[in-house]
Amino acid sequence: MLASNETASDEGLDIAVGRDAAGHWVAAEAHGLAGGIFTSRQDALRFAAALLITHRGRIEIGPAPVIAFGAPKGPTRR
Repeated sequence: MLASNETASDEGLDIAVGRDAAGHWVAAEAHGLAGGIFTSRQDALRFAAALLITHRGRIEIGPAPVIAFGAPKGPTRR
């Protein structure tokens, strides 16, 4: 959930719900403020809806892969 000192844009929260590249259900706020990986679509939607109880915004459900915040984006170079 969002901390009390974190704010979203003037438009509110944009939460994407879908599957990641590995097939997990993901709910991810566009600014990285909240999100998670879930066992079902219903659980991901429930989480997204709970965020919108106290914050204005919208839920987008789509076929495109969703990337969970903080997830690795590719191979790490050292």
